[in-house]
Amino acid sequence: MILSLKYGTLDNQTCEALLKYPPLWIHVEDPFAEIKEDARKAESKHILNLIYEFMRFALKQWVIEYGAIVRAQPRLKSYLAQRGTVDKLRSYLLEANDKIPDYVDSWCPDKCSFIKQLPDIPMGGSKT
Repeated sequence: MILSLKYGTLDNQTCEALLKYPPLWIHVEDPFAEIKEDARKAESKHILNLIYEFMRFALKQWVIEYGAIVRAQPRLKSYLAQRGTVDKLRSYLLEANDKIPDYVDSWCPDKCSFIKQLPDIPMGGSKT
């Protein structure tokens, strides 16, 4: 969902360009490659780490808001797997994206939505 909000339809050309984007290409060549600590900073342009940090931030906020409801569930895995819960999480992530301009961290330094801060990728498909 996050990738499609930034890059549009994830067709073959877009996916190929994403996979050939240098910060991601290293994981295509070696899926177990270590991600450097500085990849958390926005200027690193490491798409996966930026998305991870955004989702971590948003989910912490979600747990603060809905934690009592979640903890009250007798079957946590079943509750988290319900379509309604997944839809709530998805809409919460979209709301968090709009709230990001009010929040500054090393992974989100600019005063704009998180999605706009993801790097542009060259669509030619070259590994540069």
